[in-house]
Amino acid sequence: MSLRDWAELAVKLREHYDNNRFWEAPTECYTVSKTFKAEGENLDPRSSVCGTNGECIIRHTGSRFVARELEPHDCDSEFSQKHLQGTLNTGIQMAFGHVSDVPFAGGVNDFWEKRGVFYGGFDVFDRRGDPVVEGHMDGMINVGPVRDPLRNPSEKCHMPGRWHGRVNGRIALPDKEFGILTGVIAMDVTYDNKGSAFKPNFVCTLEGMIVRECGFR
Repeated sequence: MSLRDWAELAVKLREHYDNNRFWEAPTECYTVSKTFKAEGENLDPRSSVCGTNGECIIRHTGSRFVARELEPHDCDSEFSQKHLQGTLNTGIQMAFGHVSDVPFAGGVNDFWEKRGVFYGGFDVFDRRGDPVVEGHMDGMINVGPVRDPLRNPSEKCHMPGRWHGRVNGRIALPDKEFGILTGVIAMDVTYDNKGSAFKPNFVCTLEGMIVRECGFR
């Protein structure tokens, strides 16, 4: 997919939401609040220079990580605890890089501290290996959107190791019914870079909702 296709996808998604007013239909919603930890695979970064001003975007071959348990947190509903559990298995792609004229650029020494983007799958499987959630996640790397002038700021615009993103997926529910899992994900990511490659370690929180049609029990 080219960048043009990616941009067109954003337009098509907006049109989809405008034309399918699903939020007007009667639905039932259940809160999701999960915590999980995972260790990624070793990454071997590949450099790719773009532009004429010497800027460099460093792309990665990607990584996979597995979380054996989605632990319920304070806001997790009983419905989520019962139906949203299993092993999270996902692959992610990452790209780091930003222009050099932002204030914090001069203080960034390692490429993994630059602002970046990530995207990947978000798939949860039960003990039999059947899919519970089939979805995706995407977001920003090394950013802190919870900042001034918000009323309760706790971050800065440049937050090395903090990833923020969104999750959307189809979740299997009882009686072969499908619902939607939608949420926001925050990850604290550290890197074990003692060798020639480096390995990311993830501590993650997921806050969201399970949405389904009314009438199912």
